[in-house]
Amino acid sequence: MAAYFMLRVGIKLNEKRLIDDALHQFYWHIDYLQDERSGLWYHGYNHINEDHMSGIFWARANAWATYTMSRAAKLLPESYLYAPMMHIWSSLRDQLAAIKVLQKDDGFWGTVLDYPDSYGEVSATAGIGAAMLIQGNPLHAKYVQRALDGVLSNISDTGRVLNVSGGTAVMKSIEGYLGIDRKWAQGWGQGLALAFLASVIEETTSNL
Repeated sequence: MAAYFMLRVGIKLNEKRLIDDALHQFYWHIDYLQDERSGLWYHGYNHINEDHMSGIFWARANAWATYTMSRAAKLLPESYLYAPMMHIWSSLRDQLAAIKVLQKDDGFWGTVLDYPDSYGEVSATAGIGAAMLIQGNPLHAKYVQRALDGVLSNISDTGRVLNVSGGTAVMKSIEGYLGIDRKWAQGWGQGLALAFLASVIEETTSNL
C-alpha cells in the first residue's frame, strides 16, 4: 500500500528517487512474499526465522498486492524503462492466474484463498476484482462480473459494505483467520469497494 502511494507522489513531483524507492519496495515484497510455485502471496515473513510464519495465503493481503501492482503497472510513464517493473508485471500475471481459479461459485474469494471452507470476504473480493479489471485481460471478464455481483449484494441501503473482516494479524492457523469478526464497518472494506466501483466506471466510460 505504501509503495503505491510513494510511486504516485514520485510521479506527481517528478522525483526519480521516490519512484525508484517505490519500485524497490514492490520488488522485495514480491521476492519475500510471493510463492513461486502457486503464484499466491503469503501474509507475512519472519526475517529471524526466515519463514512465512503460519504460511497462510490470506485473501486481503493478496488483494492489496494485486490491486496496487495493477495500478502501478498502468501509472508509471515509460514504465518499460524500469527493470523492477518487469518483476511487477510477471508477479501480477502469475498471481491473478492463480487467484482466478479459487473464486467461489457465489463470486467471492475465501478469506484464506486455498481453503475451500473459508467464508467469502468482501473487501478482498473487491480488491481482486478491481485488479483484474484494471489489468484488462479479457479472459478475466467473467470473474470480474461474478465479483461485482457479489460485492453489490453486500452494500447496504446506507452505503455500508458488509461482511468485511476486521483487522487481521498474521494468525497462527486457518482457524484464527476464520474467527475474525465481520460485524462492523471497516475503512478498508469501504475503500476497496469504492476502488472496485470506480474501476468499473472508468472501464465503462472508456468504452463509450
